[in-house]
Amino acid sequence: MTDSSVSPASELRVVNLTVGFNGLQVLEDLSLSVRRGEFVAIVGPTGCGKTTLLRAMAGLTRPTAGEVWMNGTRVTEPGPERGLVFQEFALFPWLTVRQNVAFGLEARGVKESAWSEPVARHLQMVGLQGFEDYRPRQLSGGMKQRVAIARALATQPAVVLMDEPFGSLDSQSRCEMQSELLRVWEQTRSTIVFVTHSVEEAVFLADRVIVLSARPGRLVADLTVRLPRIRVRTGQEFNAVRAKVMELIQPSADPAGEM
Repeated sequence: MTDSSVSPASELRVVNLTVGFNGLQVLEDLSLSVRRGEFVAIVGPTGCGKTTLLRAMAGLTRPTAGEVWMNGTRVTEPGPERGLVFQEFALFPWLTVRQNVAFGLEARGVKESAWSEPVARHLQMVGLQGFEDYRPRQLSGGMKQRVAIARALATQPAVVLMDEPFGSLDSQSRCEMQSELLRVWEQTRSTIVFVTHSVEEAVFLADRVIVLSARPGRLVADLTVRLPRIRVRTGQEFNAVRAKVMELIQPSADPAGEM
């Protein structure tokens, strides 16, 4: 593993970001970058500000200091170039699967004649062809999250921001969805920023793992995962990387943390 530096040519940049709420510092002087087509995971102790960082990238949380930049434009509010996937699925229960996936396109004024094909294509991409007219209540948790992922991708965002998207799934479904997400990512090569509490999930999925300190969240390490795809969770190299990330999350870890 090697540390990655902030590049001005990066698609998404966080520069000296500090975020506080009601006198409580959540993130402090945090800088990082995400390059086009990368899969970046963010891990750290509970309460370290992972979700706050993602919300700042999305334009949903205003920084106390510092900036977020997207393709040379400062992020000050949500925008269609940044898709969002949450742990809670956030589907509209009164809409069908097709209508949920089309929601972002319709909100931008795209007519059904124009959104019908991309919606069908993205539903096929996540393995939900045949379920177009189902309602969310008729779907399993994993299927609901597939709908959420298809909805985020259907608008063709430059970056997909994912906040613990598989956290509410059982272990088997979570592993299946991780593999499914990688399959979709390899097809689309979308840029993905993925917040997770699971170090194993981060190492399995990501090109790079960003490790944050305990609150206030600071950058502990920005590590490139040099493991071949497809990754074997029980392999010696995989376990070595996972152990290194776990070590970095501990308060006594060496911030340099190179492997």
